[in-house]
Amino acid sequence: MNSRLAITLTSLLALAGGAFGQARITPQSIIINPTPTDLSVNVSLDKSGENPTYRIGDPIRLNVSVNQDAYVYLFNVDETNNQIDLILPNKYDSSNLMRAGETRQFGSAGSFRFSVGGPSGQNKVLAVASKRQLSTDQIYSFQGNQKTATVTVTTQDSLARALSIIIEPVPQTDWVTSVAFYQVAAVNQPSPGSISLGNVPSGANVFLDGMLVGQTPVSFTATAGQHNIRITLSGFMDYQRTFSLRAGERITLNVSLQRAQGSLSVRNAPSNALLFVNGTSRGQVGNIGRLGLPAGSYEVVVIAPGYHAYVTTVTIQGGQATEVGAQLSRL
Repeated sequence: MNSRLAITLTSLLALAGGAFGQARITPQSIIINPTPTDLSVNVSLDKSGENPTYRIGDPIRLNVSVNQDAYVYLFNVDETNNQIDLILPNKYDSSNLMRAGETRQFGSAGSFRFSVGGPSGQNKVLAVASKRQLSTDQIYSFQGNQKTATVTVTTQDSLARALSIIIEPVPQTDWVTSVAFYQVAAVNQPSPGSISLGNVPSGANVFLDGMLVGQTPVSFTATAGQHNIRITLSGFMDYQRTFSLRAGERITLNVSLQRAQGSLSVRNAPSNALLFVNGTSRGQVGNIGRLGLPAGSYEVVVIAPGYHAYVTTVTIQGGQATEVGAQLSRL
């Protein structure tokens, strides 16, 4: 049995479980709604942190809340093995209509509880809330008296596309999603360490061992051992380093991103004209050629004997050459 979440009654049972329209598909959230909406749903786990770790067999509880009456659908996504399981609705808790302001906890009481199943790897719980019921026949079905659903989608991509299709008839303001991430570790595996980043601007993409783990600000976990981290951000040079992590260790990596270099050249000015960039002399125009500068905005002043000063502001783009036509007028 390779379901991530299992329901225990008297014994452990498995809990089975390109974008269309305006919906947007992302690796982190599967499907998100780019349209502002007053409907909100929040899914969280009973362990704190952005990506907590559970060992196989550990109990796990999910907390779900909505701010308006909505139908809530919960899926578990095993990112490591590309497996989709249905959490809600199920035959033990078939009502997925939640009332405004209600917070419901799954796996803590009543006729069932959740336990973490194997195998180990990265998982996430996806919550989809809609003001109207969705036609989910192409995603899952319950047959006869079976206690677990037959899930007909088998990968993240197929789930995202199926959700995009069934969401399409619903007004953009009437649905929303939420995601909670967690790691599953084998019983005999050492506890993973955690990594946070310092001095990194917001919005940078962070890759661990070649896989995207999120955008800054972000903290994440990793197994003990040596890892490679790469950080990319528009306007900056890629940052990359290798580091070692011990089991259970918490480390902060202080990162210094260097702005990507562009170049500036001046034409039409006399060769003996002096170039000033942000008030600093860079020498005679005839001796400069292309001046390397980090990406950003600069004040450029060109002066020459017998001419009026030429003043302008330029924006240097990383990896691009910028020319200034300094047509000086005589005094």
